[in-house]
Amino acid sequence: MFHDDALKHLRRGVHVIQRSCFGLAYCFEWDAKTNRAIPLRNGSKYRSFQILCYLFVFFVAPAFLARSYHLAVMSPPGQESPASIGVTYAAAIIITGFVPMAWNLKRASGPRKYVSVYQATMEMEKHFEALCRNYDLNPAALTAVQTCSKMLSSYFYQFDYMAPLSFAIISFTPISPVYTTIHSISKALNLKLITGKIGTILISGVPASLGGIFLMATMGACILISGYGVVCLYVWTLAIIPTSNRVELPFETALHVYTCLRHVTILHSEMAHDFVAVCLHHGTMVVLSTGALFNMITELAKGAEMSAILIFACVALILVCLWIEIFAIYFTAMSSTASKEFFRQMRLIHGENKYKRKALRCLLPNYVNLEAVSSADTFLNGVQMEYFSNYLIRVTDNTIDLLLAYK
Repeated sequence: MFHDDALKHLRRGVHVIQRSCFGLAYCFEWDAKTNRAIPLRNGSKYRSFQILCYLFVFFVAPAFLARSYHLAVMSPPGQESPASIGVTYAAAIIITGFVPMAWNLKRASGPRKYVSVYQATMEMEKHFEALCRNYDLNPAALTAVQTCSKMLSSYFYQFDYMAPLSFAIISFTPISPVYTTIHSISKALNLKLITGKIGTILISGVPASLGGIFLMATMGACILISGYGVVCLYVWTLAIIPTSNRVELPFETALHVYTCLRHVTILHSEMAHDFVAVCLHHGTMVVLSTGALFNMITELAKGAEMSAILIFACVALILVCLWIEIFAIYFTAMSSTASKEFFRQMRLIHGENKYKRKALRCLLPNYVNLEAVSSADTFLNGVQMEYFSNYLIRVTDNTIDLLLAYK
């Protein structure tokens, strides 16, 4: 049902990673004959990819964390502009979240497991289609497929094109974290920059922009597999919900599909926990949204002295965080809601049969666990839409607290 779109996104993700390093470093190859992704285990391309991952893990991430600590604790007030400080903090959070993803993919088992889970999910969808060929599926599922397809295409268009462009623009401006770090070190050591301000910005901007493009391409592939798991679960749970105006699935077939979807949730939840940052999306988005909203309000309060670049960056960051939370929470919660509707309709139809009634009582709502810690309520009832309201409440409350403490 969704496997055709999933295959297109996988092919796109493989090619984006290859293009981000000019075809010199990557962990996947695309076999045009079999139309499948091939995980690399060795070779010069994969070794180059591993070297880049090691650079991010052991050099780039510690450097950005150290710079953020210096700005927060040791840097004199007014030495750096609010825009450069905000960009540095945001970059440090994003790069730190990328570390477990890079660590997972730089191991030979990482790309192999990624492709295996993705391919298994697509094959399972084809198996479902073969089972349901002679029956009418819920028409709401087809609408959901179209909606999810448009949302994923829009999201990854931003991720593949707009985000790298933003990285490139910021990398060649005076608020670039790399340039501000070099300038701060030279000022502390009383050294004069040989290349001058413009030359230093240009020289430092090249590796910064290229590194940002590689980071976004690889991170996008890691997010893709979790997104596919959520969408697959959502559309197929909708598809098997009985309706009165169609030829419904046999009880055993519907139960088999639902049980197989349970395996999908386990596989994709495990992949999300392997990448770590995917399961920390709520806390990360709250921190980024709070910082962006606080900086935007304080800048607007300055009137004519406000920084237009900072305000634009804050608005863009808030929209991105909002978009991610909508997708991560809304569709996961809708999967749980669809599971409950499936139980309700099946009990109405098959509740008089003792065996079928007991079989339905053994089932729990399906959901892809994208949270670091799950509660007993989530285990029994699935993800609820209250999670999204919690995100909005925490962002607004934290922003108000910061504004009250702001002098």
